[in-house]
Amino acid sequence: QGDSPLQSGLACAARRQRVAVVANVLVRMGGGEKQIREVVIDAAGAVVSSYGKRHLFPSERWPLGFSPSSDAPTVAPLLGGRVGLLICYEGVYPELSGDWSQVDGLRRSGAQALLWSIGSHLPV
Repeated sequence: QGDSPLQSGLACAARRQRVAVVANVLVRMGGGEKQIREVVIDAAGAVVSSYGKRHLFPSERWPLGFSPSSDAPTVAPLLGGRVGLLICYEGVYPELSGDWSQVDGLRRSGAQALLWSIGSHLPV
């Protein structure tokens, strides 16, 4: 899942406030590579799902140095439902590329809605 101080802080805040949190976190993985990940944290502060961004915007590779994830399309439990996770550029990627396989995979996996989060570039 990688190392992210932000993720630890979000989990503590979720537990303290008894709310679910979904957020982009920038993590350094075990092998040193950097990934953009979406974490779903329940109201008890537990990470119930984590998804690594597969389709990077060109500037995320260079000069920022992020690596794409090989994670399968991910559907997460959230507030009694099931949401498919998309991160930033992945929301427009199908329209630009004609490759709808990620969105189709989310639908096949039981997504009732898509959660499309937009992040920013912060140092990892």
